Amino acid sequence: MNTIVARDQWFRKKNAETFADTIATIDWQNAFWLRDLIEEKGFLGEDKIGCGTNGFPALQYDFYDVIRRQTPESQAVNFSNQLMAAA
Repeated sequence: MNTIVARDQWFRKKNAETFADTIATIDWQNAFWLRDLIEEKGFLGEDKIGCGTNGFPALQYDFYDVIRRQTPESQAVNFSNQLMAAA
């Protein structure tokens, strides 16, 4: 999971505009890797990630960025079923 998060952030922190094509490819790869990880190990539950801090939901965790980047315009994986099953 840490590798996915690190890949997600590295080029964005360097220069998101310059590396836009690379970022799009990484977003696509990360979505499939996260999908496969969830299929293999199940969605991380509150026992692993807690239920958020300071009243904010668990969606503040870094790996959720991979899910949030799946917009209708650039969706590689629809995580709806995994999110509903986890809820």
